[in-house]
Amino acid sequence: MKASKLITKTVVIAINLWIPISSRNASDPFSIFQQSSHLLFASAASLLQQAPNSYFPNGHSIVPGTIPTGTLLYHACSTDQAPTGFEWLAFDPEMSYGVVAGRGGPAILFTYLAKRPLRVIYFDGNSGALRPTGWLDSQYLLFYSEIPTPEGSSSPELMDDYSRAKEMCEQSQQWGFEGVVRMNVGFEVIWCDFTMGLELIRRINITDPFSSPGYGFPPTPDSPDRAPEFPAGGLSVFPSSPFAITAPWEWQRSATWHYESPGEARVQLDYSSMVSFYDGVDSLARKRIQDHTVANRREQRLLGISPSDVKVVQARLRKILAQKEKEGWTTCADKVDWKTLLRTITNHYSGRLNAMSEVLNLANDHLNATAGALSIRQLTYGALMPYFDMADDKSNLSDSGSTTLSHCSKAFTKAFYFTSLSVTPSEKALIGAIEGTLTGLCQTLIEVFVETIEDFSKDYSMNDILRWKNKIENLIKWLGWPEWHGCSKKCGKDVSY
Repeated sequence: MKASKLITKTVVIAINLWIPISSRNASDPFSIFQQSSHLLFASAASLLQQAPNSYFPNGHSIVPGTIPTGTLLYHACSTDQAPTGFEWLAFDPEMSYGVVAGRGGPAILFTYLAKRPLRVIYFDGNSGALRPTGWLDSQYLLFYSEIPTPEGSSSPELMDDYSRAKEMCEQSQQWGFEGVVRMNVGFEVIWCDFTMGLELIRRINITDPFSSPGYGFPPTPDSPDRAPEFPAGGLSVFPSSPFAITAPWEWQRSATWHYESPGEARVQLDYSSMVSFYDGVDSLARKRIQDHTVANRREQRLLGISPSDVKVVQARLRKILAQKEKEGWTTCADKVDWKTLLRTITNHYSGRLNAMSEVLNLANDHLNATAGALSIRQLTYGALMPYFDMADDKSNLSDSGSTTLSHCSKAFTKAFYFTSLSVTPSEKALIGAIEGTLTGLCQTLIEVFVETIEDFSKDYSMNDILRWKNKIENLIKWLGWPEWHGCSKKCGKDVSY
C-alpha cells in the first residue's frame, strides 16, 4: 500500500476520534468544516480590529473587559454643558469632531480621564453602525431577546440608536457593566453614567470658524449619530467650510490606526470570559448548514436562533458578569494571554497558506506544475515540520503519519492537559476552537504534503496543481482569517478606497 494511502487512512481515523459522531460525513474530507470551531476561532482572533470586523460585520461574540485607568476619552457636542447621564465617548478626538462638525454651529470638545478601570462589554462586528443586515443582531438578542422584523434600511427602530443605548444602560446595573464598546468608523463607548469613573480634564471650544448654524445635519440628541457619508458621494451634505469637509477624512484616518492587530489597545478584553453565539448554539449551527453559510461568515446572521438558545447565551453572560463582579473585575497577570496565542497561530500559518495560493495560481504548464509541486512540498513541510516525525525511509511514513494530526491540532493547547491551570468554560470553548480549527488546517496540509512526496521521480501535471489549489483555497475561505482580507497594494496618501 502506498504511503499516501496509509497516511490518509490514519488521518481519517484521527479526525473521527475528534469530530462528534453527529458531524461526521464520510463522503466529505472536510467534514470538520461542519463545525463552528473555525468561526469561534476567527471571531476571537479578530476582536477589536477594524478591518476584519468591517469585512465580517455581523458580530457573534460578546466579551467583558476594562478600559484602563488613565485612558483619555472624548465627547463632542453643541453645548458647553457636560453630560451627566448616559452618552457616547470616542477613543480618538477625530471621531468626536467628525460627528459634530457635520452639524455646523457651536462645537465643544470634552476630554475625560478614566479615574479607575471602567467596566465594559464589547460587541464584535460592526456593532456601532446602523444597517438592517445583521450588524445589531447580538445587541437585540441580549437586551430585547429578539430581532425585530421587518427591519427596513431606514426604519425608525433601526435608526433610533439613542433609545437603544438608553435601554442598554437601564439594564446595565442588573447585568453588571458600566458601558458598551462598539465599532463604527473607529471604536466608541456608550458610557452609562458620566458622573461615575470619569474625570473631566479639559473643555475646549472647537467651533469651526467657517461654519454657521443651519448647515449639515439637522439637530439630534448629542450622541454620535451614525457616520456621515464620506467623499465621494456624500460631500454635499457638509457645510462649505474646509474644516468640516476634511473632518470625516480625519475621522476615517484615526480608524485606520486600529485596522489590524493589536487593534484598539485601549480596551483590555477578558478572553476567559468570552461569550459567543458560535459556542454550542445548536439552532444557529443547524441554520448555517441549512443555509449553506458554514464557510461564509459574511452571510451569517443570528436570525433563526431558538428562544431557548437566546436564554442560554443570556444566562452564560449573566453568570460570567456576576463572577467578574465578585472578583472586582480584576485582571490577573497569571491568566493565559489568549490574544497573543491566537495571533501566534495565525502568524504561523497565514503567510505560508498565502504563499501556497500564489504558487498554485502561477503554475500554468507542465514544467511549472512540477516546479510548483516542489515549492508546495517545501511550504507544507515547513508548516508541518514540528509535528511530522519524518522517517528516513519514505516507505515508513505511515509510522509517523498516524500521530502527526494529533501533534499538529494540539500543538498550542496540549500544555493545558498537563498543568493544574484552571480554565473557565469560555477558555474550554477557545481550546476547542483552536483544536478544531487546526484539525481542519493540518488535515489539509498533511494530505497535500503526502501527495507531493508520493513519488520523487513523478512529473506533476496541472491536474495535481488544480486539486491542491482547490484544497488550499477552500481552506483559506473556511478559516476566514483577517490577514487575507486586505489589499496587497496599500492605498496612497489621502486615498480612502
